[in-house]
Amino acid sequence: MRNSYVRDTVILIIGYNRPELISKRLVNASSLRDRNIKLSLDFHTEETLQLMHEVVSTHKRTIEEFNKFEVKFNKVNLGLAQHVSSAISEALSIYENVIVIEDDIDFNLHSIASVDFGLTLMKKNPFIGSVGMYSPLNFSSTLGKRNFFRYSRYFSCWGWGTNRNVWSRYQLDISKKDLSIKLPHSNVFNSMPKKLQETWLGRFNKLKSNTFHTWDVQFQLMAFEEGFLHLVPVGTIANNEGFDDLRSTHTKGRQPFWMINRALTFGEISILNESRLIQRIMELIESYTSIGIRRIPTRLINLRSLIGRKGI
Repeated sequence: MRNSYVRDTVILIIGYNRPELISKRLVNASSLRDRNIKLSLDFHTEETLQLMHEVVSTHKRTIEEFNKFEVKFNKVNLGLAQHVSSAISEALSIYENVIVIEDDIDFNLHSIASVDFGLTLMKKNPFIGSVGMYSPLNFSSTLGKRNFFRYSRYFSCWGWGTNRNVWSRYQLDISKKDLSIKLPHSNVFNSMPKKLQETWLGRFNKLKSNTFHTWDVQFQLMAFEEGFLHLVPVGTIANNEGFDDLRSTHTKGRQPFWMINRALTFGEISILNESRLIQRIMELIESYTSIGIRRIPTRLINLRSLIGRKGI
C-alpha cells in the first residue's frame, strides 16, 4: 500500500525533440516502484512523433509493471515555456506535489527519494518554495553518504519538485508585471547585495519584453516576491546531459567548464543542514557557476583548462 505522500505526488518527465534522451529518462524511471509517472511530449515533427511512439512502446511495459504510467503527446508545438508551465499546472490540478524532470536531466531512485524527503519538509514549512536536485559540486560515492540539503535563495530547475500551493502563485506571462510592487518589500531579495539585486532586476526586465523565452526565471521572480527559500543539495543528485546539442533551447553551447558529470552513485538525502555559513559559501559558489550572476576571473578559467576536466 502506498503512503499518502506517494499517492499525492507525480513524477513529470518533459520532452520535445530528443528521442534518445527520452529513452534514457524512461530507463531511469523503470528503476522506480509504486509511483505516479507522467511523460509529456511537445510536438516537433511527424517523424519525431513516430520515433517518440517507438521509444515509449519500448519502455512502457517495464515501467507499468511497477508504476502508474501516463503519456501525453501534444498535437501542436507549445514551445518550451508554455509546454513546461502548462504540463506542471495540469499535473498539479490532479496531484498535490510534482517532481519535474526535463529530458536532459539524469536521475535515479535516490534522486527521487531525496526530493520526496524535501517535499515532506515543504509541507511543514510554508517558506520553502522548491526542492532541487542539482548542485555545482559533485561528490564521490564516499562523500555522498554525508550529503545533505541546505537552504538557498536560488531556484534550481535541473530536476526539482514543488507543491500545488506554491505553484498557484506562479505566473508565466510577466510582460505587464510591475516589479516595484512586491520586490522592494521582499526580505529574501533585500538580503542580497545591491549589485546582485540589480543583476536580477535586469534579468526580469529583459524577460518582460520576451516573456515566453523561458519559464524558470519567472519562478525565481515569484520566489523572491513571496519570500520563498529553496532546498538544494550540497553535492548534486542529478546531471544535465543537454549541453553541446543544437536541438536544445538554452544549452546549445559547450558544457560549462565547472560542470563535471559523473555516475549518480551516492545514496538518498534525508538530512537538512541549516548552517548559515554553509548557505553563504554555497550561494557564493552558485553565483559564479549555475546561477551565473558573477563573472569568473579569466585566470581561473585558464587554470581549469590547464589542469584538465578530470583534475578538479
